[in-house]
Amino acid sequence: MDTNAELEADWPNLVKTTYEITSKFTPEYNCIAWAINNEDDRWWSPAPGEDYYWPDGAPKEETLQAFTIAFQICG
Repeated sequence: MDTNAELEADWPNLVKTTYEITSKFTPEYNCIAWAINNEDDRWWSPAPGEDYYWPDGAPKEETLQAFTIAFQICG
């Protein structure tokens, strides 16, 4: 399956937009790392029990509140 098909399978409403892929998938970083801090060398995630980076003070849980706090902490 190509990248577009994979994305569209996970997020079907993408086909209604004019989205474009601007970088290739890499295990080194994810969209949260890039969106918060333009980082491309470490994976950010609040997933409890996982060994990913997450800012101190942000809840380590996958909730909207945790993401909001992480973005606020990072400015």
